[in-house]
Amino acid sequence: MNRLLKPILLATACCALPFVALAQISDRKPDDSDPAKHSYPALGIGAKRKVDVEWNRFYDHAGLGAILARLHKEFPELTRLYSIGKSVEGRDIWCLEVTSRKGDAKRKPGMYIDGNIHGNEVQGGEAVAYTAWYLCHQYGNLEKVTELLDRCVFYLFPTINPDGRDHWLKEAHSAHSSRSGVKPLDNDRDGVADEDDAEDLDNDGAITQMRIKDPNGRWKPHPQYPEQLMIQVGPEERGEYTLLGQEGIDNDGDGQVNEDGRGWLRHEPQLGLGLATRLPAVRRARVSVLAPGDSRHF
Repeated sequence: MNRLLKPILLATACCALPFVALAQISDRKPDDSDPAKHSYPALGIGAKRKVDVEWNRFYDHAGLGAILARLHKEFPELTRLYSIGKSVEGRDIWCLEVTSRKGDAKRKPGMYIDGNIHGNEVQGGEAVAYTAWYLCHQYGNLEKVTELLDRCVFYLFPTINPDGRDHWLKEAHSAHSSRSGVKPLDNDRDGVADEDDAEDLDNDGAITQMRIKDPNGRWKPHPQYPEQLMIQVGPEERGEYTLLGQEGIDNDGDGQVNEDGRGWLRHEPQLGLGLATRLPAVRRARVSVLAPGDSRHF
């Protein structure tokens, strides 16, 4: 050991010994009074809040809309709330416009923020709603926010995929379902759209893989997680199972299972907002912030 470290470690140990000797179990308990009386607001967050929101949970489309509506009610001088259109299934695409009354909002630099483009990536919705909540509460309290809203305008869309969001939160799903926008699509070209989707056969809230016992199968249980995972066997090894695909039945009697599920649109590469602009609501979102002749940059 380095000679210099020896005395330092020895001194540290000696200092700790008195505390160790005095430590002992006690029946004492802390005071159970209201913790709020002993709390301090986090940096930048005002102690007095006009709109209380629980940020430790996810909200469906109606819940996000309610948050925006309450912010608009409590901060009418800072906000405008409007729908730019409806989704395929008729849900409003809500925009909360946030800026101060100083200057013409139409001539201010604009910041467009949307969340939840992918229906199953729900966290973005709360992140955008929190941004709106934070900006409204900190105007006049935090110098940087005040300067920002005096100079700029924010266009905040918690979700531009409300159909995908609500399906993800309220229905059984797989790891990849409910990702894009929904539009009926006849995948098997039998003249009927979306008539053979996957089903949650065991009612556990998730669409998972089905399997059957097969002495010549190519899959076996994972050695550490046999109830949850399967792994493929080696070239000369016999497995125990054959995988059948996602949970479901042959709803239309054509001998195939899950071949015509809900018609989620495929994504296409885009500049700007980035979601498949075949969805009318997304096209309206683009138009609302990228209007012809508009000199602002987003």
